[in-house]
Amino acid sequence: MSVQSLPGLRKSGRGRPFLSLVGTQLKIEYGGRGISEKLGLGETKRFSPYLYVIFIAIGFVPLLVMLFKLANALCTALVEAGQPGLTVIMALVLGQMFVFFMAISHLMSALYYSNDLETLLGLPLSPWQIMSAKIVVVYLGELIFALVTVMPFLIVLGPKVHVTEYWIYALLVFMLAPAVPIAISLLAVVILMRVTNRARKKDLFRVLFGLLFFVLILGFQYANANLAKYGPESAVSLLLERNGLVQLAAGYYPILKWSAWALTAETPLARAGGLFLYCGVSAGALVLMTSISQRWFLGGVGREVRSAANDRAGTRGEQKALTLLAKVHSPRLAVMLRDHRVLVRTPNHLLTALLNLTVIPLIMLFGYIGGGSELKPLLGMINDPRVVDILSLIVAGVNGLFVGLNQIASTAVSREGSLFRLSKVIPVPPEEQVRGKLWYCMCYALVQTAITVVAAWVVFGVDLLHLWLIAGLSALAAWPVSIIGLINDLYHPKLTWTDPQQAMKGNFQTMIAGLFAVLYLVLVGAVIRTLYIFGVKTVGLYCTAFGILLVSGYLLQGFLWDTAAKRYSEIEV
Repeated sequence: MSVQSLPGLRKSGRGRPFLSLVGTQLKIEYGGRGISEKLGLGETKRFSPYLYVIFIAIGFVPLLVMLFKLANALCTALVEAGQPGLTVIMALVLGQMFVFFMAISHLMSALYYSNDLETLLGLPLSPWQIMSAKIVVVYLGELIFALVTVMPFLIVLGPKVHVTEYWIYALLVFMLAPAVPIAISLLAVVILMRVTNRARKKDLFRVLFGLLFFVLILGFQYANANLAKYGPESAVSLLLERNGLVQLAAGYYPILKWSAWALTAETPLARAGGLFLYCGVSAGALVLMTSISQRWFLGGVGREVRSAANDRAGTRGEQKALTLLAKVHSPRLAVMLRDHRVLVRTPNHLLTALLNLTVIPLIMLFGYIGGGSELKPLLGMINDPRVVDILSLIVAGVNGLFVGLNQIASTAVSREGSLFRLSKVIPVPPEEQVRGKLWYCMCYALVQTAITVVAAWVVFGVDLLHLWLIAGLSALAAWPVSIIGLINDLYHPKLTWTDPQQAMKGNFQTMIAGLFAVLYLVLVGAVIRTLYIFGVKTVGLYCTAFGILLVSGYLLQGFLWDTAAKRYSEIEV
């Protein structure tokens, strides 16, 4: 059988199976049916998923407006100081750090835990073609996420620099923003999967090394961006030159410098040279790492393909779940332990959960090392009890936001995948199963709350009484926020996925749950702020916050039990 005659690989350009494979992968991932599955909408009309995506985008308009305002303020200040190139560097650093955060688990999932991998390996396709097609899909996904972090800075900078070819160059800079992070992450993932393929505790090693890789990236970024290491004399002298600080900000990572030259250099020749270097090195790094990695790609596949083909979430998961139900006397505890096993059995899920927990402490740690000691006297001035009270309320609200975005509650059902068919038949009422899920989400949220409390103590020097208030408010806020995520996942579960990435980071419903959580916290914050404006004392503010969280949590919990009883019978796997 020829390649051209294979179903799914036929395309207008015959004899080009790679282009056909890329087209098929993109259609599966971003076509109407693929988007519908990601959103948990099931079978819908052709254009319905795209309309749903438009409504989601509208929900993010307030966030985009805030980002544009922030970008405009920073850009205006830097342009007036004669350092417009720093705006480009800030945009690229922010976008590439976000890509690093997403790409590790995304590449691992797409390349090694995808259910279609065994089928693709059985076709007359080379490992290079299979891996490259999946990288294209990952690249496009990361480019969409980078759109939110990079483009606001580039858009507000354009009218301020008065460069004729700016918009063409800015588009090229943005299009290649994910190239280097994906290239480095690709090499790290392929080497990691190959080295640990025969290890007994390979899943644990992969998660730990994935975390270590992310820590190293943050450490490099800190060392690269720490201007203090050059001394005040160098910084002041370069501040007087146009784009003088670009050289310092680029540090050991010249791609940042080249991107700044491409958009803000004074002469057309310098801008063209910067663009050439930026595009050439970025695209070349991705091609080179793909070429090197494809030689080791199959060495890391091993049993991962067989496990995916045999539906890891199925037979083996059912046996372990039944064992837990048989050994544990409390069904609620059994559900909690099963949810924990579902989370940790796949490195992609566990790595995502741990990254969500560690990213804030790591950023805080590097920020403190890079200048926190100098800011401590300033932060120590926050000793007015009224200020500390307001700060405590804000920290508790921020912790609730992080809980709403940590993807534990909002994917509690989706992570089960095909294993959910077992949840429909085991002799445990749906309400009791959801109680176990809520308890597990709260355990995770309490760990996140502990991190928030430690951060408040280290960064702001909050006293013991207010630390207890922050802990209590944060834990209480996590309750209704987790319920909101569970309810949303019950209504739109993502149970059919070709790779684990789609259950968590690739699940659009987590963004919807996050928006609902933000809306809830904004409403609570608006009530507290209104009372504060009308002169309500601190005790009244705290009592109101505790009261709102308790009452709303109780009402939402009752709705959750009713929803579970209804939805468990309606959901089909």
